[in-house]
Amino acid sequence: MKNKIILIGGIPGSGKTTISKILSHKLNITHRIGTGFIRESLRAHLNKTDHPFLFNYTFRCEDGELKNHYLAQAKLVCASVNAIIKRAKNEGTSIIIEGSHLVPSLINSDEDVSFIILDCDDSSLKARLMGDTHSKRNITQKDSDKILELREIILDDAKANNIFIIKNEEIEKTIKEIINMND
Repeated sequence: MKNKIILIGGIPGSGKTTISKILSHKLNITHRIGTGFIRESLRAHLNKTDHPFLFNYTFRCEDGELKNHYLAQAKLVCASVNAIIKRAKNEGTSIIIEGSHLVPSLINSDEDVSFIILDCDDSSLKARLMGDTHSKRNITQKDSDKILELREIILDDAKANNIFIIKNEEIEKTIKEIINMND
């Protein structure tokens, strides 16, 4: 099997981390990283005064303008993602990058990159936001509303850029669908 570069985007709670963890084992992917960790690395090198949007969750914005806040974060994170994709291609290694910051219009993807956006229904989302990956976060009702607003931004961009959207209702079904796409 050729070395894979798989990008899994979507809103918080859509199952990106869970799916990427399972896929990395099933497909024997060498590397796996979440965009939240990339954002954390950027925070170590950029200051809060010049980049205040970088120092909060994608769905929490100080000025109330979610789309601008989200895209400002995503532009910086996606620049790093594009560098990671280039390195993976140059080194011939496999990687899964997952996260809410993966905005299709900001990613340099081609036929060598499998890009998937995960979506889920509202009831699954609420349960997942209380799961292990998000257990250290205090998600308020306002946050949940912003996450649903973020969903529309991400899905609209995915549709405009012909990125495959998977409704992640059953994890095993989603895994099979992604594996079939990468065979």
